Amino acid sequence: MKKIKKKIAICAVLVLVFAGCGNELTVEQEYIEGQTETAESGTEIIVAEKEVSTEWEEEAQAAEVYQYWEDFKNERDLPYADDTTVRVLMDAYEELEYVGTFEPGNVEDYDEYIKKYKRLVDNEVPFLDDEGKEFYVSEYEMLEEDSYTDFLYYFFDADGDGEPELGIQGYSGIHYFMDVFDYDWEEDSYHLWYSGRGNGYELAGTRKIMWTDFMHIGLRYAFTQLDAEGNAEADLFFFFTPFNETETLYVVMVPEYADESREIELTDEMKKRGIYTTSYGGMWYFRVPQTEFEELEKMYEAARMEAEKQREEVTYTYEELFEADW
Repeated sequence: MKKIKKKIAICAVLVLVFAGCGNELTVEQEYIEGQTETAESGTEIIVAEKEVSTEWEEEAQAAEVYQYWEDFKNERDLPYADDTTVRVLMDAYEELEYVGTFEPGNVEDYDEYIKKYKRLVDNEVPFLDDEGKEFYVSEYEMLEEDSYTDFLYYFFDADGDGEPELGIQGYSGIHYFMDVFDYDWEEDSYHLWYSGRGNGYELAGTRKIMWTDFMHIGLRYAFTQLDAEGNAEADLFFFFTPFNETETLYVVMVPEYADESREIELTDEMKKRGIYTTSYGGMWYFRVPQTEFEELEKMYEAARMEAEKQREEVTYTYEELFEADW
């Protein structure tokens, strides 16, 4: 179960396969439009449900209409967006801050938090998901006994509240997963703040998630900006599909925002060259030129590499985090 809220539903659709206090993140990524499980990617359906849009006026104005983004990922003859639309999309993607900092939180309380989180990892105490249901970590991720020693652990202030959260990333034998847990001292309870199932999820800093699909032909990228509760504030997704040495499809999704005032207003002229998907509330995509797409790709990859570098400082093995002398 992944906390993905319709608010963005993108993190990937978004490919996003971009979480929350148990809130599942959404990216029409494989992360958004229903991340579908495939033998190649190892991802599973983890996207939250979004209301299906059947408004004929939206569909009538689009150049092409599909149910999911995967339905057109191999289409050669899709129209290109006009210059104005491309610029609007570029501006929207460039204004998001992809790399934050991995805030340490209250270092003075590390000893106590580590003791608390060790009980969670050792399956001595349960946590609550976004629906208030109790699970033990091994039960939630279908883990074998003592498998926790094989995982990576992230220990930093993931939600920006000043106190450290615990992230766990690994492979259960059935699926890849990345979960982030929060501990509430007042209630003495644990909560699933973010959960991403499938390969390619990466913490990119406090309240930031990236998702990259390296397993398919072509590449798919998704990013989600989270709020303090782990809900998506902004989601984006873009991908390319190579057909041969000279033909490639480059597509960019119109970003989704929890704050409707930030939504990009598409004119009728823009929509006439757009691609509309009816699932999960309706999403807009546009085919863009290679040059602009590669600018986004370069920006994203630079941010991902920087996040990877910073993340090393907050990444531990089980022994390093729970058996070391802090």
